[in-house]
Amino acid sequence: MADQPQIDKSHAAILRIASAGMQKATEETVKRHGEQLLRQLLPAILAAPFAGPLASAAGAMLASLVEGIFKQTSATERKLDRLLAEPFKTATRAVKNILLEQVQNDAEEAEAQRRLQHAADRLEQAFTYAEHERPQKQTLVRMYQAFVAALLEGGGAALRRDLGELHALVAAAREQSIWENAAADRVKNRENGVVAEAMQLHMQASRLFENPRLPGRGERIGSLPTAEQLQSTLTAREQGARDRAADWARQADDLEAMCQLLEKVHQERKQILRAPKQRSLLEAIRRKFS
Repeated sequence: MADQPQIDKSHAAILRIASAGMQKATEETVKRHGEQLLRQLLPAILAAPFAGPLASAAGAMLASLVEGIFKQTSATERKLDRLLAEPFKTATRAVKNILLEQVQNDAEEAEAQRRLQHAADRLEQAFTYAEHERPQKQTLVRMYQAFVAALLEGGGAALRRDLGELHALVAAAREQSIWENAAADRVKNRENGVVAEAMQLHMQASRLFENPRLPGRGERIGSLPTAEQLQSTLTAREQGARDRAADWARQADDLEAMCQLLEKVHQERKQILRAPKQRSLLEAIRRKFS
């Protein structure tokens, strides 16, 4: 069997952050707008331009998403350096507040772009810092840069750069999922070495529970498992691999959906900024994250 793909801890944390944030934003959108509108929002099946309620809902979903991402970042990265935490907070506040507002003219749009550019500049400084001091955090910075670039006039090139790194993470998670399913199949099919490995683990575990003070034991080699114990061990091992495979696949799907949403938001940013805001949803978001 091929060597197990390796996703480092920082990238695994980003997948968890993005997945949890996307799940929360999806729940908010379904709750306020209904499942049918959510299906329309998903960029993979959305061909028509945003307009009216659809643009408003997309902006509200993105506002909920960026706040959820920030909360998940704070919860997951408990020791996040202040020099990274502040730009993340600045970017989150700028994106959220701008999406809660309704731009009505060119001057107001220019002001929104100024605030977004300030957030982009702070994140660029954060990336430079991470590059030298916290390289494992670079992809996390890229994710926040993608949120800002999606709404920024002329931000397409930066967005493609940021999403490129996130797409690579999606691919890595899918590869990990495939490997875990292959590992489960190996157990299911009782391929060479699987039963011997399970027996060896059982013997090692049983040896730990033997009393080393009892006389006459000699060197303890552990007891052999019964047929029922062996079957239970192999079943649990297969199911564990299946569960991990499903988890990696779900996280990959969530991150990919987030990337698709950001791409569509960038294409329709003017319509989103100028769309009438639905106060019930937006006020709920404001109260929840203020």
